[in-house]
Amino acid sequence: MKLQYFGDLDQNALNDYYSIDIEIDGHQIGIDLNFQDTSIAEDRLLKVNAVLEKLPAFIGKLRGFIQEDFKNGTEVQEFLDFHLEEVAEEELAPLLSKADQSLKKDEQLLSVLSLRRIGFYPDEDDSFTVSDFETDPGISQYILVVNTTIDQELHYVTMES
Repeated sequence: MKLQYFGDLDQNALNDYYSIDIEIDGHQIGIDLNFQDTSIAEDRLLKVNAVLEKLPAFIGKLRGFIQEDFKNGTEVQEFLDFHLEEVAEEELAPLLSKADQSLKKDEQLLSVLSLRRIGFYPDEDDSFTVSDFETDPGISQYILVVNTTIDQELHYVTMES
């Protein structure tokens, strides 16, 4: 089977891990595939390919989940508050200078989050994709992680290091 970005994969002779770096909108994003076994049902790979073929739209959906949690949840606010409270202002300044200065500080920081990685776990239903967003790896090891289901619905958002 041919997968977007990865080329031909034999669904009955898989390695446990594949990775590639791609560029979308001027940003490098790591994409990885993680398999539990050496074979997988074709419909699972088709689900992966459906996301890969419409990756910019999927990334927009991920950002929408982050915005929704920012408005109604706690995880994104906790992530932003941590950085605003724990990272020195002079370290954040170069990053925040790229943001709309009319926004509140937490909204500025939210607006400059960048997607670093999307991991696919085709054997999983609840954590089918795991996407890592970061501020700047030079100032923080903490990332905002968005997990989605096999149907591209939000499973959860959390902060990890």
